[in-house]
Amino acid sequence: MRRSIVIVVGLLVVALGSGTARAGDPEVKREGPCSGNSEWKLEVRLDDGAFRVRWEADSGIPGQQWRLSLRHNGTLIASTLRTTNADGEAQLRLRGVENLAGRDTFAGSARNLRTGETCAASASI
Repeated sequence: MRRSIVIVVGLLVVALGSGTARAGDPEVKREGPCSGNSEWKLEVRLDDGAFRVRWEADSGIPGQQWRLSLRHNGTLIASTLRTTNADGEAQLRLRGVENLAGRDTFAGSARNLRTGETCAASASI
């Protein structure tokens, strides 16, 4: 019986720690697969009343060009071309993004210009 409780508690910890945004969270982290072999990460953190946002596509291949775009509550706030670094990561980092009234939703999109692979993510805080 005790082993069953430990397993259930362990599963609950994994489920709760998987990036689900909860009311009052000062930070949300999400990650997932892209349309091919790459992965994405989206991190949003409330810092001194404004947001820090990191949007990343990770192909694991250096030198690839990615178009990264980020929306805040549906409004495009950044779109840029990035080349993956030595670790194969293309990142878009923003600071000082306004904390709007109510819930804030960030949506990232990325497209590999050579392969056409795409990534899409969203997080609310």
